[in-house]
Amino acid sequence: MTKRFIFLSFFLMISALMILNSCKKDDMDTIPVVVSDNTIFIINEGPFQNGNGSLSIYDRETEEVIHNVFEQINGFPLGNLVQSVDVHNDKVYIVVNNANKIEVANKDYLVSSGTIEGVNLPRYFLGIDENKAYVTSWDNKVYVIDLNTNMISKSIHTATGPEKMMKIGDEVWVLNQGGYSYDSTITIINSVTDEVITNLVVGHKPSGIIQDKDGKVWVMCSGNGWNGVSGDDNSYGRLVCIDPDHHQIINTLIFPDTDQHPEKLVVDANGETAYFNYPGGLYSQNLYEELLELKVVLSSQTMYYGLGYDNVTETVFVTDPSDYIENGKVYIVDPVGEEILKFFDAGVIPAEMYFNSVPAMGE
Repeated sequence: MTKRFIFLSFFLMISALMILNSCKKDDMDTIPVVVSDNTIFIINEGPFQNGNGSLSIYDRETEEVIHNVFEQINGFPLGNLVQSVDVHNDKVYIVVNNANKIEVANKDYLVSSGTIEGVNLPRYFLGIDENKAYVTSWDNKVYVIDLNTNMISKSIHTATGPEKMMKIGDEVWVLNQGGYSYDSTITIINSVTDEVITNLVVGHKPSGIIQDKDGKVWVMCSGNGWNGVSGDDNSYGRLVCIDPDHHQIINTLIFPDTDQHPEKLVVDANGETAYFNYPGGLYSQNLYEELLELKVVLSSQTMYYGLGYDNVTETVFVTDPSDYIENGKVYIVDPVGEEILKFFDAGVIPAEMYFNSVPAMGE
């Protein structure tokens, strides 16, 4: 009997126990822990506009992979299209874009504990404190969620297509990527008052945000246009460095071509080296170099899709969506040795990741 079969049987058994003992909350304490500090969550978006996305989990210690784990435990699919995942207050928040909802589950057992509804086309979740969270929406708003009731308490207007967020002190920086068009701004919000402080212009389609070891903020701006396609409205990608205390741009690294667009951004455990996806593979940038390096860490004939950094193993995770119909793959990369250490199959369009132990800087 394989380890995988044992794990799947174990999860099915837990599901049955949930149904039989749903009225006995105290019995939950006797259920063995499913998720550990070694667990990495991987979101599989699923087929665009039809079918269901899913959640895979990977154990960095045992190298065990379990697919479709949320549906196995809870008896219903996540829906279409699964956008992102975050963990806050010992709960997992799975954002399901086309289904206009955020599924909430217990972190240790992944048993459903509720659903946040009413957010149109939600994108990313960010916990603010024990009682409050933000969710970005293609309604061009950040919705404030009361975590005690899982209800919307208010909304904050942003620019077009708000996506990823990062909390810096009492401020939340929101990347306005543009939705179905494009934008060039970051909306900075006071997370205590839920009021907009300013909108900072950085560059077309901001798609990634991190902080370096000195606290400076770096934003990847993909630029307008499609890779390999020339156009009059194309623009250069930019890696922008910002002083967070004064909201001022202090350095800009410009990519060389308007038909080649960088995407996403993560930083290593030391806060010194950034990694990003770019045509031709995975690239790195020393954040203390004055010029753009365009150093190839791992070559690829296609552009990688998802990107993450694991502080525990100091490895980079990149995903290959294959043909966006069949199951994709996740590659674990040694950025120093510039080699693939291991890889495993994922679901359809593997994308966002959450590292359950120590999140990377800026995540």
